[in-house]
Amino acid sequence: MWHILNNPHTLAVLSTLFGSLATAICSFLVYKAKKHDVLMTEMKKQNETRIKSQEELIAAVARYVLIKNFQDCMEKGYYPIYERDMYKNMYDHYTACGYNHVMGDLSEKLQDLPYEPPHNRRKTDKKKESEKNE
Repeated sequence: MWHILNNPHTLAVLSTLFGSLATAICSFLVYKAKKHDVLMTEMKKQNETRIKSQEELIAAVARYVLIKNFQDCMEKGYYPIYERDMYKNMYDHYTACGYNHVMGDLSEKLQDLPYEPPHNRRKTDKKKESEKNE
């Protein structure tokens, strides 16, 4: 067996074979790395698209809640403190995400509404008047 390895032609063949094998392995590893990079880039794009869609969905729900709250308060004729807090918190987050649309106008109109329903305001006003008269 040693006499085969001592042959210069055999060494040249083995050298070429191992060199080709090493090149093939390196090429395969580079191919896999590039394929991995492509897959990771595609996954990143999909995640960015998914996140953007989720943000827009949340903004749409927030917009719906803000408009519904506005309509309910305008119909009732007053804007209680607990609803003001909820509206302000949601409105602040909504605008922090870069949205506004008509929410600023609605928010300003709501601020003009009283805190209590009309029948409670009359009782409170009468109570204040009676305290002044006494």
